[in-house]
Amino acid sequence: MLVAGGISVCNSLTCDPVASAEIYDPQTETWRATTDMPSPRVGHTATLLTSGNVLVAGGCPTNGLPCSSALGAEIYDPSTETWSDAGPMITNRTEAYAVGLASGEVLVAGGLDGSGFPVVDAERYNATTDAWVASGTMTKGRFQSTATPLASGRVLMAGGNTAAAELYIATSVVWAATGSMNSVRSLHAAVLLGNGDALASGGQDPNHNVLASAETYHPGSSALVSIDPTSLDFGLQQVGTMGPARFATITNDGDVTLSIGSLAVNGANPTDFSATLLCGGSVPPGGSCDVRLQFSPTAVRNRNAILTIADNAPTSPQTVSLSGFGFSEASNEWRIRGPCTSSGLCTRRRCCPTTVSW
Repeated sequence: MLVAGGISVCNSLTCDPVASAEIYDPQTETWRATTDMPSPRVGHTATLLTSGNVLVAGGCPTNGLPCSSALGAEIYDPSTETWSDAGPMITNRTEAYAVGLASGEVLVAGGLDGSGFPVVDAERYNATTDAWVASGTMTKGRFQSTATPLASGRVLMAGGNTAAAELYIATSVVWAATGSMNSVRSLHAAVLLGNGDALASGGQDPNHNVLASAETYHPGSSALVSIDPTSLDFGLQQVGTMGPARFATITNDGDVTLSIGSLAVNGANPTDFSATLLCGGSVPPGGSCDVRLQFSPTAVRNRNAILTIADNAPTSPQTVSLSGFGFSEASNEWRIRGPCTSSGLCTRRRCCPTTVSW
């Protein structure tokens, strides 16, 4: 077993990351040093590749967040005990999670970028081509979460300063929300059980209290919904007129039929937006259905509403944010006003009430 990087000994002021690495031999129950990484790092991931090499990805060369210089990836070769650079990541990140896929690739998702903002995009590493490719956008930015491969080949991403969970579907490179955990967790542990369920335990809550609780996730069979886009801005539209149609696509990434029960437009200005479902309400696994949306402002300035979609997915209802700007178009004319003489002529550079139009 390879252990590399992290934080070693803290003094009274700082806890500095280390570059050292060591290997544990379970037969002799001993540790020995191996070649140091090229640079210290903490908050990184380490994933065993099918070749026997190890991919170390992300992390930060200094302790503390935000990490202004998030690191890329490198490869450890146990046969030569050497380190080498891997292909450049699409997004360098720290506090992410990595997991090996059935294809032999490595999925890296979540984490924080160099400015300390959650990364919603995922990417996967192909050791054969030594290249990273984009792997969709998560439904929610998260860091210090867990990623658990399920028996179905999907990956369960859970927690990370949230109770929300989602599934990565490798066959379609899609992220779909699934049932949320009972507790908000970060820095917790998760493992696949023999019965196919996933166990999440421990961690800390948003107030940094350490948790002793545990909970299980049962994959089951259900509809899984992804919506694209999740927000629509209709731009400028004259009051009292109807703008062109825009569309939101509902996709069923689950393994049972998605039944869409209802559409409702709520929020600040619900009467300014209309929504029409363009299918019968039943979406088979792998299928999709469009919702036609239009904007007809009843007043000027910003207009906003929320489209709510009720269905049989575990994350129901889903929502789409709607916005637009209403304006009123006045007639193209100038109005020039001033005191008049009895003859209606202008006096002392001041003019009579006159309308000049074109």
